[in-house]
Amino acid sequence: MKRIWNPLVLPLLVIACCQSMLARAADDADERIQAAIRTAQNRQDTDSADAVNFLADQVVTAAADPAKRADMERLMIQGLAGAQTRAGRDFFCRQLVMIGSEAAVPELAKLLTVPESSQIARYALARIPGAAADAALLEALGAADERHKIGIVNSLGTRNCRAAVEPIIALVASGNADLAAASLAALGRIDSDKAVAAVATARGTVPDKLKPAATDAYLDCAARMVKQGKLEPAVAIYRQLFAPDEAPFCRVAALNGMIAAQRDQAVSLVIAALGDKDAQVRRVAVPSLRNVPGKQATQAIVAELARQDDDVRAQLLGVLADRGDAAALPAVVQAADATPLAVRVAALNALAALGNASVVPLLAQRAAEAEESGEQQAARNSLRLMATEGVNAAIAKQLAAEKAAVRGEAAKALAARGAADQAAALLAAAEDREPAVAVEVFKAIRVLATSQHVPALVALLTNTPDSGVRGEAENAVVAAAATTTADKNPAQSVLAALPSAELPEVRASLLRVLGRIAHASALPVLYQSVGDADAAVKDASIRALAEWPTGEPAAVLERIAADDSATQVHRVLALRGYVSMIPKQPEATDDQILSNYAKAMQLAVRNEEKQLVLSRLGLVRHRRALEMTRQQAGDPALKQAAESAAQSIEKLLAAPARVTASHNPNNAGNAIDKDPNTRWDTGGAQQGGEWFRIELDEDCLIKGLVLDTRGSGGDYPRGYEIYVSPSSLGDGQLVLKGQGDEAVTKIAFPQPIRGRSIKIVQTGRAEGLFWSIHELTVDAQPVGQ
Repeated sequence: MKRIWNPLVLPLLVIACCQSMLARAADDADERIQAAIRTAQNRQDTDSADAVNFLADQVVTAAADPAKRADMERLMIQGLAGAQTRAGRDFFCRQLVMIGSEAAVPELAKLLTVPESSQIARYALARIPGAAADAALLEALGAADERHKIGIVNSLGTRNCRAAVEPIIALVASGNADLAAASLAALGRIDSDKAVAAVATARGTVPDKLKPAATDAYLDCAARMVKQGKLEPAVAIYRQLFAPDEAPFCRVAALNGMIAAQRDQAVSLVIAALGDKDAQVRRVAVPSLRNVPGKQATQAIVAELARQDDDVRAQLLGVLADRGDAAALPAVVQAADATPLAVRVAALNALAALGNASVVPLLAQRAAEAEESGEQQAARNSLRLMATEGVNAAIAKQLAAEKAAVRGEAAKALAARGAADQAAALLAAAEDREPAVAVEVFKAIRVLATSQHVPALVALLTNTPDSGVRGEAENAVVAAAATTTADKNPAQSVLAALPSAELPEVRASLLRVLGRIAHASALPVLYQSVGDADAAVKDASIRALAEWPTGEPAAVLERIAADDSATQVHRVLALRGYVSMIPKQPEATDDQILSNYAKAMQLAVRNEEKQLVLSRLGLVRHRRALEMTRQQAGDPALKQAAESAAQSIEKLLAAPARVTASHNPNNAGNAIDKDPNTRWDTGGAQQGGEWFRIELDEDCLIKGLVLDTRGSGGDYPRGYEIYVSPSSLGDGQLVLKGQGDEAVTKIAFPQPIRGRSIKIVQTGRAEGLFWSIHELTVDAQPVGQ
């Protein structure tokens, strides 16, 4: 018989199979939940939390799913009903806090009179809306002891349970002060005329120690009325509480309440309070004026300035500043000339918010002449902070003021404001006849100038006769040159000025600037100036070369250090510079570096320089370096430094490959620990300039490297530069550029490169993403293998 295959059979079989699998999965999940419930019902505090954590996660999931919420609540209610321990009951109550409804009330109510579970049960009940929970709490109130009554009363008050007013009123007369205070607080929270009346009565009948609690409750009643828009009865309460015979705290709160309830009368209320006999009321009245709207309020505050004492006047000036109403400016300016220091300081501070260009002369004068530091600082702050249009230009005009101190303060203010639009005015003022003023002007220019101002600054420097001013001019030129773009020479204007600089002190100044700018184009001039006949020029050039950031001047410095005709100061400077540049030679191997250190040790005359060489040797991971330090240990003057360097080298030799980084260097080892679950990272978003450096165990032919960030997939380098150095110390030369585009960045060199260390510089930007390395692998083969 021929069998006929129905094409619908297979899909139906698949569906049936899937349904069966899903049913089994659901059964397994249900069984795990039931097992966890059984465990939780018998839980002790010291038990493992695995089961209850699993169950709590299920409750959180069900709470967000209306289809599952009721079933999960039912399971938690059943769990609570069968709980055998205090810890078990606590757990199920906490879950019902999240998903409990009126269905949970009966089981929770049973625990309200159980001492060890009453609090957590009440906590859960209090969050279930509806009359059933109210009834359960009210029923428990009659049966509970006084300690638990306090908690139940608090819950009933929080729930605004009007049915509880009568029972709670009865508890106000309780002999238990804590219970009576809790009852008063609860009545203050319940929206009921009977509760309000009971609180009002209690203020006159309760013992003195409960009067503050009754007053707080009465204030709560009034505050609730204000929120509900029932302003008339609220104001009536506040007026009672503001009576002269009430406690200061009560009167202050009542005043704030009246202001909130009667915004249209706020100014008159506060001004009346400013005349109050109670100093605390007066102090609190002033700040409340900050938020009262309208120019009428400003006018009223200004009028009070003449009537109040000095402390209140100072506060009122602060209020005027916070309000920001420019209509108050004339009065504030007038107050700046008041006799009391506190008032003057407050007025000057207020000008930061209210002032404009018209008050700049006043502030500059006060900043320059005030004998009291508080007044001077207030004037300076306002000069710095005023934000109205024209202030920068007004301050710049003060650069031509008659008094030198005012001119100096104007320069300081422009710098503090970052007033780059006034750079031209500052350049014009840089030739001030008073050296102290010129110094302040150049300090401001240093903050504000850019590369476009370098030619003008160089001209000013060369024409400055005062050495102190010239020093600040040098700082300004260096700062401005630092903003030069990469495609231009920052030293060009300085180099152009040198041939025409006749005075030795000016040439020396320009050479110092060239040394600080540190552009390679300046090296020939500096080399030539080392032989200048003028001592100041020679000194400036040698110091510039000794502090050069890269290794190019090393040979010249070595010759100076070996020159017996050079002064000892210059030989020492040259030697120290030479020692610092030894590891910076881009093509130097470790052997060459160590030979240069040996040469430096021979050139050193003083023990200080020999100790410097030893400290640098201590950074070289090489056995020859260890031998060199041990050879010096026989000299008593060098013994300690030599032994310290030797110990450092021994640690380096015993350790695995040395890694360091620009960020989080203590975690750099995570990148080479062969554990992909650990990582090194920058700890901040990729900005460009971050680097990671690894020193290889020996001289190798390097073929490439792999940066693996799969544990933090988005943290690959957006751009990179690879540097290889033939030594373990130097950064070496750039050999490759590129950019990453996935979690594993594979970098292959076009041909093997010999080296001892590799530096990876991250050059890209990635908002919100670190640069991370979970594992760094270097493809390298030791030389000779």
